[in-house]
Amino acid sequence: MLASDLFKLYFADAAPFGKRLDKKSEFPDATSLLLLEQFALENKTKGIVASGDAGWTAYAEASANLYAVRSLDELAALFAATSDHAKALKAKILGAVNEAGSALRAQLTEALRRHVAEAEWDASELHASSGRIEAEVYDAELAEYSFEERDIGVWPAEGDPATWVVELTALVKATVHVSVAFYIWDSVDREELSFGGESFSFPAEVEVEAFLTCSDVQLEAEPDAWHIDIDIANGSYSLEDFEVEQDLGDDGR
Repeated sequence: MLASDLFKLYFADAAPFGKRLDKKSEFPDATSLLLLEQFALENKTKGIVASGDAGWTAYAEASANLYAVRSLDELAALFAATSDHAKALKAKILGAVNEAGSALRAQLTEALRRHVAEAEWDASELHASSGRIEAEVYDAELAEYSFEERDIGVWPAEGDPATWVVELTALVKATVHVSVAFYIWDSVDREELSFGGESFSFPAEVEVEAFLTCSDVQLEAEPDAWHIDIDIANGSYSLEDFEVEQDLGDDGR
């Protein structure tokens, strides 16, 4: 695959080769760039290359996975500026999501509520000591959630200094409602008999990643004044190994 991509660039006179007589000498550069781009793509990140070579710059400008700076000094300045801005933005987001009355808190709460309700919940670990059961989750509700500063990641959007992507990892507590059907073994007739059913509610604690695309970001304003879209991937979770028992009443029947 690497060799194929190399020759495609070579015969297309594409960066870093370009239209030059000695373009065969660019094979090492092209190999390095393709490997860096592949690494960035596989790790779902963006690579930054520092080089004064025009071929490297041209290749990075055409790539969605690489960004080029001309020197190590420029790279250091980029990280310094990004770091300061990211820290300030992180503090703004953390303050807003932890403030009970903020619009962002309400928006995030609704997104997490839908996520919990629409997630796939596995109740196969539930068991009963008196026989076999069949358990099925029929509803799940958001109870509460929290964040810590270490659980927040911030990245600038390419080509737009006023747009940032924020990753939040929320510790979510939910209440999961389960319908349980009980079965017992009839040793006389040697068959399994249905013994009724009941509903139970169980606590669950899961980590949920939410991605906030923040546009029109001005650090002088609060996040409620920005435009923020929230994306949360579909979830699949399992309940812990709880024991359930049927309520037979005071007389044991």
